[in-house]
Amino acid sequence: MEVENKFEFLFFRFDEYKLHHYNIFSFLNMRKRNDDFNLLPIAEDYFQNIFSDISGMKALLLDKETSGIISIVYTQSKLYKNDIYLIQKVEDETEKLPHLKAIYFVRPTAENIEAIVKEVKNPRFHEYHLFFTN
Repeated sequence: MEVENKFEFLFFRFDEYKLHHYNIFSFLNMRKRNDDFNLLPIAEDYFQNIFSDISGMKALLLDKETSGIISIVYTQSKLYKNDIYLIQKVEDETEKLPHLKAIYFVRPTAENIEAIVKEVKNPRFHEYHLFFTN
């Protein structure tokens, strides 16, 4: 049960007022992959879809757990190729960056939600895109 939950984190997506949830098995069936059970290409495709759906320069905001997930799936050079020019922790504060679009990839914890609410009250970025994991 614990292993299954670790993989389900990749398939929560909140955008345009809709929550999308795919567990690993339904996502594999959608992709109709016949190769061995390697999750890295699947995760990379998932993030690629997120990054390509949002045009322009982006900032990627992560919590402790999701920063580990991203570092396994993407190198910094791959993130730069996807127009992600700032990578930082949710709790870090920086100056206003209105030319960047924020992508939050975080767990839906009380601390993270509070940080997002605080951020939106005094926005630093041009747009906000929220993606939650479990």
